Amino acid sequence: MAQFPKRRFLQRFPKCSIYCLARPLVRSVDPELKRSCALASLAEEKQKAKKAEREKGEERGHLFLFAVDLPLSKLEEAMAQWHESTISDTRITALLKKGFMSAAEAAGCRIPVDRFRPALWPGEIVTFAAFHERGLALPSHTFFRGLLIYYGLELHHLTPGAILHVAAFITLCEAYLGIEPHFDLWKYFFHARAVSGKKDGGSIAEYGGVNLQLRSGKGGEYFHLPLATSNKGWHHEWFMIKNFEPPLPAFTGAAPVPSDAWKWGVAADDKKKLEVVLVQVAALVREGLTGEAVLRTFYGRRIQPLRSRLHGMWRYTGPSDSTRESADELAESEVSARVRSVLEEKALVDLGPQPVPLDINRPSTRVSFRKTADFGQSPGRDRFRSLRIVSEISFFSGAQ
Repeated sequence: MAQFPKRRFLQRFPKCSIYCLARPLVRSVDPELKRSCALASLAEEKQKAKKAEREKGEERGHLFLFAVDLPLSKLEEAMAQWHESTISDTRITALLKKGFMSAAEAAGCRIPVDRFRPALWPGEIVTFAAFHERGLALPSHTFFRGLLIYYGLELHHLTPGAILHVAAFITLCEAYLGIEPHFDLWKYFFHARAVSGKKDGGSIAEYGGVNLQLRSGKGGEYFHLPLATSNKGWHHEWFMIKNFEPPLPAFTGAAPVPSDAWKWGVAADDKKKLEVVLVQVAALVREGLTGEAVLRTFYGRRIQPLRSRLHGMWRYTGPSDSTRESADELAESEVSARVRSVLEEKALVDLGPQPVPLDINRPSTRVSFRKTADFGQSPGRDRFRSLRIVSEISFFSGAQ
């Protein structure tokens, strides 16, 4: 059978009624054209969905934005890696009921109509269900907001493991050291590292493209936190959420760009001041502190560490504490289930004697006073360096 001259025919008669009649026959004999027709149909369906979403936004008085400050061609290229969103109202309701987000956050969530790539309204960012199950909440903690600014990242650039590392670190500082999250201590133990995408030859993934992980050689100085090696399906549960004030960096649709800040450690002068803090961390590790115990602390207290809270965990007062997501107590079995769902169960060990987390009736024996630091007004790295509080913390030399 002679080859059908489809390309020339389509160019000359793109909307020809004869072609419309012949299309089923051509599609049945030419696999390539069959695939082209399927893609064209899918593109048409997506356009209809986007039009409906745009009209819906205009009815609500919002300006519809596909992304921020990016040409459509650039945006399409950057978002080629997004997976179809499978998030549902039922899933978000479950996050609310379990205390992983507040009622205000749930009200600010929006299920994507175009489930293949984000289409945001002003004042929205993209998040994942797995992030909230690992301690994320909005408005966010000053420390977490500062980390994103320092590394030049957006929320969706991170992995679930990165979120859990930050949550565990904040809990270490607040519930075991009795201090605000310590920036130089973070830089001493952690750094940012790119995660390559699978679809484009190894470039940085547009979402989940940056991991925050323990530096090489620091494992013996920090508690053991065996992250789950498989978080299958997490990248399908993305959705839009209101970027509560004070906001996290805005969604741009661009892939993360590596910077020197990703690998910077602690400056020599700052490291000398940090030694007194490292002594206390080492003491906690010697006393048996594990990552599982740290996670049990914030899961058991029903606190989302990455949320902006009225006070630190060292002032925790019990079930009626204002920083809890719910006053209802969790059964021990439920706490264990939540911890084990985010850790590699095979790597967990039986919990021996553990340091007891601090609260209002159990003040720290490691620090003599605390001072909360906040951001200054200068942008960039200098803005975040104002979080350093080593010079304002005095540790008891006898607490070892």
